[in-house]
Amino acid sequence: MITFNFEISGLTGPTRTLYVHSILRDPGLTLRIEQNHIGRRAGKYREGDYPATEILAANHYMFAMREMLYALDLPQYLNRNRLGYLLILGFETNNEIHTDYPPHWHLIYRWPNHAGSPAPHIYLAPDGKMTENACYVDCAHGTHRDYSAGEWCPFVDPYGHDVCAIRINADGGMSITKPMSSIYTMSAYTPDVGVTIYKDDTLIGTIRTENDTDQGIFNVTWNSTGNLNFHGSYSETIEYNTLTGAILKIKR
Repeated sequence: MITFNFEISGLTGPTRTLYVHSILRDPGLTLRIEQNHIGRRAGKYREGDYPATEILAANHYMFAMREMLYALDLPQYLNRNRLGYLLILGFETNNEIHTDYPPHWHLIYRWPNHAGSPAPHIYLAPDGKMTENACYVDCAHGTHRDYSAGEWCPFVDPYGHDVCAIRINADGGMSITKPMSSIYTMSAYTPDVGVTIYKDDTLIGTIRTENDTDQGIFNVTWNSTGNLNFHGSYSETIEYNTLTGAILKIKR
């Protein structure tokens, strides 16, 4: 008898089969860019309109969330206290077996032992606005709760302590906060602006992303108003293998 492992989708391992991901790993935070391409569309994305707007929106939300998480000191806090890490994911349109449908992105708080981790799936409208949060629990098949716009979805650590909470807003944006902190909000994605970030009601900056999946170049541009909780303005270029998504170079 011959046995073998065939990786369908994952964050580790040498096999590149049905997925094309670029993964950015930092202490307390992992961000995975799904390198979707219309020429690789599969599964439920094989037919119908290709979700190009939703893909763009998800990429913007992922990198806007990265800025807000660092401003809240959440990746740093989780890493210092060995409480796991935050995992930001998009959705993939090129995997025949991993349905990943309809379009959405993820902000997962991965506990150290995985089981019990809250895993919100943030669903997107055709114009890219966020509509609802279906929060699943890792390793508890079928367990989830739906959060509508205006409802806070709490994240707690394995010991029951509050870490943060997220909320989809009625305008299609999202807010995040933590105990004894301000509320950080990102606007809904628009093609002309990208995504704008606020601390309470104060404008903090605007983020834009562009992805050339034919050339393997992903660009992030953050224009900051100078708030000290946030990174200063920067441009980041991620070069990756167009067939595997493996990162070749990062320039910032």
